[in-house]
Amino acid sequence: MAQTERCEEMPMKFADGKWLYVPEPSESGAWMRSISTQVLNCMVEETIILQEENDLIDTPLGRANISDGVHTHNQMTLIWDVADAGRIAHTTRLLTQGKATITQTSTATTFKLETTPIN
Repeated sequence: MAQTERCEEMPMKFADGKWLYVPEPSESGAWMRSISTQVLNCMVEETIILQEENDLIDTPLGRANISDGVHTHNQMTLIWDVADAGRIAHTTRLLTQGKATITQTSTATTFKLETTPIN
């Protein structure tokens, strides 16, 4: 899907940083008649996961282990490349001005400092 930019055989459109295929149901109803429709929706979004190999990550579908490479909930599936899930090299920089948030990671003794750019 990500390479072909297609959902099944239908072309996806790029909007808000995501490749989407979200059609409307096309079945027309009639008086005193029951209808049922099936619609396939697809969304592809590229994200960079900055965690260590065995860390848990927060996803829109719940928490997942980064080394699994896939997380499924109901009919939605998230897939990521586990080859990129290794330890990343962090570089330190001096925070001289601005705001930052300290967040605890999945390890009790490890914290992450996230800075907010000043405009």
